[in-house]
Parts: sequence; structure tokens; C-alpha cells
Amino acid sequence: MNKIFSKFTLVLIIAFTVVSCNSKQSLQKFFVDNQNNDNFIVLDVPSSTLLNLSSEMTEEDKKTVESFRKINVLALQNEKDKNKDLYATSKSTLKSIFKDDKKYIPLIQSNSKYGSFDVYYEGTDDAIDEVIVFGYAEDKGLLVARVIGDHMDIGKISKVVNKIKPNKEGFSSLTSLFGNSFNTK
Repeated sequence: MNKIFSKFTLVLIIAFTVVSCNSKQSLQKFFVDNQNNDNFIVLDVPSSTLLNLSSEMTEEDKKTVESFRKINVLALQNEKDKNKDLYATSKSTLKSIFKDDKKYIPLIQSNSKYGSFDVYYEGTDDAIDEVIVFGYAEDKGLLVARVIGDHMDIGKISKVVNKIKPNKEGFSSLTSLFGNSFNTK
């Protein structure tokens, strides 16, 4: 009995070591690794700071918007190539993270004269845990916004998105933190 227990304990220790030594980068780890880096701006914002409920909304619409709990933002400015190398490695790392199509499901990809942005989600169509917006432009920098919620539904979100009104005070406070680097004018 003691031998069986010893072997079982050894197997558990080996399994734990293998799992904990996994060096694969994750989005959460990327946020944690860079939260104390002075070159990055990191914010945790309650969704109510940025979004207002419209009078046009039904109760179901309001529940959909209230399923957005918070928004985590990580941004790196690269104005005048101030953070050129860090921008390149961070962008490469993030693109590698988002290639995990079993975890991050692509929703939208867009390019414009202001830069590129990709939108991903994690979860299932009717129970999304997280929506991620990844925007980048070499002359401006990069931004990753994680919209974290409780069982967000992509179908319901697409129906209510035009009824959501931005909280102008919240947005102006947020954009003032980023300076002119992320202006699209």
C-alpha cells in the first residue's frame, strides 16, 4: 500500500512539474509580465465607465450590456519609434498568442490608414467569456483590450451594439491618458 501511494505521489509531482513548466505564453501572462513595465499603460475599467444604457433598450438589451463586467487595457505607445523594438517583439508575441485558434476565435480583422485591428473571442457563440480587441500601427503603438464578461452572447451583442451609447466623460478620461498617440485624426 505504501509503494502504491509513493508511486502515485511521484506521478502527481511529475505531472504538476510538467504543467507548471509550460512556457507557452498566454494573454493573461502577457498582461501580468508587462503591467509593471513603464513603457506600457495598463488599465482595468468597469464597463459602466465607458458605456451608457440607452432609453431605446429593452430589458434583454440591458442584460446583454450588463454581461460586460470590465475591460482590461494594455497599451504601448510607439510615437516617433520611441519603443520600436518593444513594439515589434510585443506585436509578434501577441500575434503568436492569437494563433491558438482553439482558444481565441477570430471574429473581425480590419486594416485602415490608421492601423490594423483584430477582434477575437474566447468561449462559445452563446457563452463568450472574453472579447479581445488587438489594435496596432507602427507609428502609434499597440493596444489590447479585453472585454471580460459573464456568458456574453454574440448574437445578442450584435443586436444591441448600435443601441449602446458611449459614456463621453469616461472615454475622454481614458483617451487623455494615452495622449495624442492613439488619435485617429
